[in-house]
Amino acid sequence: MSGYKVGSNYQEQGGNKWVIGGELQVINGATVLFGEDASSLDVKFFGATTGKYMLWDESANSLYLVGSFKNHHHVTTESYAQQLRTEYNAATGDFFGIDAEAHQYVSRTEGTLRGISMCARNVAGSTLSVSSSITAGYFLLDNDGTLNGSGVIASAMVAKVDAGGVFTQVSHLCSLWLDSTQQSVVGGEHELLYMSNNGATTMDRAIYVYGGNKITNLFELNTVTGMVGAKVDADIAYAHYKKVNVTVDGVAGWLLVGFDS
Repeated sequence: MSGYKVGSNYQEQGGNKWVIGGELQVINGATVLFGEDASSLDVKFFGATTGKYMLWDESANSLYLVGSFKNHHHVTTESYAQQLRTEYNAATGDFFGIDAEAHQYVSRTEGTLRGISMCARNVAGSTLSVSSSITAGYFLLDNDGTLNGSGVIASAMVAKVDAGGVFTQVSHLCSLWLDSTQQSVVGGEHELLYMSNNGATTMDRAIYVYGGNKITNLFELNTVTGMVGAKVDADIAYAHYKKVNVTVDGVAGWLLVGFDS
């Protein structure tokens, strides 16, 4: 047993099974192997609670964690807390780099069910300045190959409400909800949505709406007294107008913006 420390309750059964009731410590840089390449075995770690465990299933080539996973990583150099990379080598089918699901099994009257919750926190006493930035969620579409096909849709993010279920009564049902609970004064520009184009090519449009002939209004404004003026009955003549190009049902048109001077 050179290179190993085994607790006092060590027993060897039948020459191929060890029962260790104490501590097992691997020292001197030794390598621990379970099975061999292409001929492995299942490895299971039990928790202190019934039904909680971590399992390497050799036949499925998968690691299962039935319990909670926490990774607290304090770094002082550029690094990753977690880096996941999977290379998909098939020409058809759906592939998910990460598939995160939160399932609700009992009825509830409060609280929130979140599939993924992301937070980038600038802690008290820390200052971001110069050209630094902070982003809770960063999505990147990186194409180093070729996209070729009129049916190809390329998007850095998709937000979708799936079909099914019963929506008896809701406040709002939406594919994307933008919200701000900011309380303090912001020195600089402050928006709910900021869009920019820093690329070298010209875009066809900033926003494209495909309504499927099932959307009755482009938008609704509510509690926007600082944005919209009072209602008037007579036409208002402006000294100048500017046209904002839009396309409706394939027909080019404009939204007119008037200026007093």
